[in-house]
Amino acid sequence: MSTLDFVSSVLAAEGVDVEVRVVLDAPLWIDMAPYDSSVVSLAEQTRLVYASANVDGRVTETCRAAHPGEEWKCIFGEYRLPFVTTQYIVSTAQRDTFQISWNMGTPSAALTHGRPIRQTTRSAFKAA
Repeated sequence: MSTLDFVSSVLAAEGVDVEVRVVLDAPLWIDMAPYDSSVVSLAEQTRLVYASANVDGRVTETCRAAHPGEEWKCIFGEYRLPFVTTQYIVSTAQRDTFQISWNMGTPSAALTHGRPIRQTTRSAFKAA
């Protein structure tokens, strides 16, 4: 999502004249604290990526102006999507099992797209 608004200009620079349309597959990570405090949140991971990878050039000026000092938000779905100008459609499930399992402290389930997460999620919510 962070690079899609730049695709048209990159292609145009190569002499390719196309209209870019995008399907965003489950892009909306939500900035929330994990249930398991030992888990590094997706927001914190994004902050670390922003600080260590050279992604500043993929931050649009409109997003940068909306999040001064927190430009990492411009590569995080919840905060980035309002600034996307390329036409898109979103394809996502009602429940994002990746983020749920990650926040519940079962990242191995997250990496297998939630197959074993159902019981863990039910148990955690019953305990809470």
